[in-house]
Amino acid sequence: MKAAGERVQHPSIAHRNERGRNRLVRVAFHEAGHLAMADHCGIAWRSATVNRDRPRCSYVKFFRQPKYQDRLNRACRDSRLRSWFERDAQVALGGYIAERQWVSHRISGWCASEDFWKVCEIIYALHGSHRDGEELIWKLWNKVQCEVESPRTWKRVEGYAQALLNKGTIHWRDRHRIVQAL
Repeated sequence: MKAAGERVQHPSIAHRNERGRNRLVRVAFHEAGHLAMADHCGIAWRSATVNRDRPRCSYVKFFRQPKYQDRLNRACRDSRLRSWFERDAQVALGGYIAERQWVSHRISGWCASEDFWKVCEIIYALHGSHRDGEELIWKLWNKVQCEVESPRTWKRVEGYAQALLNKGTIHWRDRHRIVQAL
């Protein structure tokens, strides 16, 4: 029985709120996966933001971000640049895999992000052949999946995700505090 003055929330509204919360947490894990893989690959990041009102507009900013098309064209000839793009592909897959890891244990179904297609574009451009590129994509996938699922990295993903949910935006200078608290 409802007490006098007590507000009852309609079940469909409660369900919608829960779905919205799951989406926000999922996005936080996605961005945290990018951060953890960037740390693993030695790529410094500037900040990460989870937009509470529009979760699909969440992002990570890096200190050095090359102009993609120009650099991608030169990367075929420059091994250092090629290495950078392969690390960038690992960072992109890190977010995708961390989101997938979190979702697979909690809610059914998940949406593929644009990150996987970004990885395909990078690798196919670097390797020319579809077959060679596809082989490298799956090697990178397995490598990143093993890294993200390792207990040490997964703790880092959870720490970053929690910080993103609490603050909305975290910066490079927050990194040591977040990691040391784990």
